[in-house]
Formats: sequence, structure tokens, C-alpha cells
Amino acid sequence: MYEQDFINDSYGFRPKRSCHDALKALSETVENKPLNHIVEADIKGFFDNVNQEWLMKFLAHRVEDKRIQRMVKRFLKAGVTEDGSVTVSDEGTPQGGVISPLLANIYLHYALDLWFEKVYRKSCTGVARLIRYADDCVPRTHRGVVFLKVRCCTKDEGRPLGAGLQAQASNHLKLQG
Repeated sequence: MYEQDFINDSYGFRPKRSCHDALKALSETVENKPLNHIVEADIKGFFDNVNQEWLMKFLAHRVEDKRIQRMVKRFLKAGVTEDGSVTVSDEGTPQGGVISPLLANIYLHYALDLWFEKVYRKSCTGVARLIRYADDCVPRTHRGVVFLKVRCCTKDEGRPLGAGLQAQASNHLKLQG
């Protein structure tokens, strides 16, 4: 159902898309497009901090069946068993849960990918592309430093959504030449 909606540069946990495909897309862009900046970013504690309320709103945008919505809600509220004790949280998705990767893609599709495509890209001159594998992404631009915008999206713009997410740049490469 969502597969047709996800952007082409979203690679994590999708059919016939692997980390190798994401790296190939990055390599082709670096080799064939004029770039000034490459930033590698990881959304710190993503699976632990997904706002369940907003996730359910995003899900309801495409899934009208209340039974499926309730099933997903139960999954989120089921908690995690570690060393014999169950921990239930009002935020995040259970890491290792069978549906968590799909829910992560749904959340990031609305909270990050569409923002980049519909808002940020319009503010750029030249090439701007966000390649995402799960909660790791590599935004690149021809002009300007994209990390500030990624941080803005996941922290400041994400906050009204209750996301509480922060992008953490592990690498920022400024290209010369």
C-alpha cells in the first residue's frame, strides 16, 4: 500500500532495495552531479523516540480500516520483554519488531522525505538529494550547507509533530573544485 508512495531515494527495509543500492545511488550522484557538500546524518535514537500519536495519524492518512489501526496501536503498546521484565512506552517502536521497519518508513516518509522533497529542495540552487536508508541519510547539495536544514527538519520542524528527533552529522565533507 505505501510502497508506491515512498520516494525513490528511500532504501531501508523495502523490497528489492538494499544498502548496496543506496550506496550505488550515492556513488552515481557524486560521480555525475556537481556537488559542494555531502553530509552523513543519523537520526539519534530514532526507534526509541518515534511519536506514536503522530505515527498513528500518518498511518490513518492512508489506512482507513480502524481494525488495522487498532492492531498497529496494540503492537506499539505491547512493550518489549528484556530479562523477564516487560517495558511499555508511549513513544518509539519496538526495535526488532516485525512491523517496526515499515512503521519507521511511514513516519520518516511524512516527517523527513516529503519535507525534503516539497520544502527544502525548492530552497536550493543546483542539485539537492536525500538518500535515506532507514534512519540514516546522506543529504547532498550543490550550494549551501544542508546539515543545518536536516537538523532543522528533524529537531525544530519535527518538534511540532512531537517527534523530538535530532539529526547527528557523523560526517560532513565539503568538496572543492
